[in-house]
Amino acid sequence: MIVDSVRGYAQLIRQRRRALGLTQHAFANRLGVSRRWLIEFENGKVDNPGFATILHALHLLGLSLDVRQTVTIDRLAAEPSSPEGRPA
Repeated sequence: MIVDSVRGYAQLIRQRRRALGLTQHAFANRLGVSRRWLIEFENGKVDNPGFATILHALHLLGLSLDVRQTVTIDRLAAEPSSPEGRPA
C-alpha cells in the first residue's frame, strides 16, 4: 500500500487497529497518547502527529515503513527549493 499523507497513515493505522481487535483506549495506552488524541488523529484532525509517533504506531501494529525513490535525482536537483531545503 502506498501512503502519501498524514491522513493516509491515520486511515491505515485505524484499519489495522480495528483488524487486530484493539480498542482506541487500549491502543492509545500502548502508544502513549490520550484516547482523545487518537480519535482526532484517526479522523484526520491532527496535522502533525510527529514522525516518531507514526513509526511507533506502525511498529505496535506489526507494520513497517518502506521508502522508495519516486522521482529521479535530476528532477529533484532542477526543482527550486524552499529555505528549509524542501522543494517549493
